[in-house]
Amino acid sequence: MDNFIYCSRQNIDIKQWDKLIENSPQRIIYAFSWYLDAISPNWQAIILLNKDNQYQALMPIPIQYKYGFQYVLQPYHCQQLGVFNLFGDVSINLMHIFVEKLYKKYNWVVRYAFNENNPIIEVPFATTRCNQILHLKNIYSEIYQSYQTERRANLKKNNNFVFEKSHDFDKLINLHRQNNEQSYLKVGEKIDKKWLLRLENLYKVSATKNVTELIFAKNEQGGSEAGALLLYDKNRIIYFYNGATLCGRKNHARLQILDAVFQKYANQDLIFDFETPIDTPNVSDYYKSFGTESMPYLEVSYNNLPIWVNWFWRLKKIIF
Repeated sequence: MDNFIYCSRQNIDIKQWDKLIENSPQRIIYAFSWYLDAISPNWQAIILLNKDNQYQALMPIPIQYKYGFQYVLQPYHCQQLGVFNLFGDVSINLMHIFVEKLYKKYNWVVRYAFNENNPIIEVPFATTRCNQILHLKNIYSEIYQSYQTERRANLKKNNNFVFEKSHDFDKLINLHRQNNEQSYLKVGEKIDKKWLLRLENLYKVSATKNVTELIFAKNEQGGSEAGALLLYDKNRIIYFYNGATLCGRKNHARLQILDAVFQKYANQDLIFDFETPIDTPNVSDYYKSFGTESMPYLEVSYNNLPIWVNWFWRLKKIIF
């Protein structure tokens, strides 16, 4: 099994790529070419070819550049990538081979996340993360009973919101930036404007493919107190982006939106994916309060750059 190739974006057969992702048991929306083009334009790939030189398995690699150095970095709102196999599960052996190919080709991996359907393997530079998902196959009353007592109590207290579908993604971005952004930025840190442009572009592309639903919770005066953007892919609904005003947070407007979505899609063979952010235990605990299932996935990070390069980065941090 040594017919592996490294490919830059321009050398990838997009028809083959998307067909494999579409039919792979590891399928996830983040790995489609149009998604990667929007969120990480310089992406590359490691591809396993079969005897007929057709794609058999692949691994997308999101690439960034800094001062001429190439590095791998998982983009925002692209929680999981990893290995995608056309024929069944990804074996432990195949997983090890792809990780070795990654390690051999890329000297600097700031962060790379595999997907929930890839095996967790032991490598020295790996961490196990967890995502929260909620199965919607049960009837709504059973889903509701899985909520923690506090969630059910908050739903009963606040039920005066009106839900409205929209295509105004800028409104949701502003809602998030004005009310929620500072909660996760470090002191003095500013949001990357390049990332915001990519996020807006991703929404536009996703909307043309009819895989989005944007919902606002409005108060009695018609003002938007919270909003949520959902992405749909086959049997998965992803809680992609959200925001809420201080009043919306106080009155649990996002909780109301989530509960309405669960009511709508209950008793169907669907999964609600909370796209749980890393290193935010309070957010993870909140999602767990809906009766979710924790899904582990592997994350790798390492730095094999020459010593002088690492000294250069440290010096720049001290000076600038």
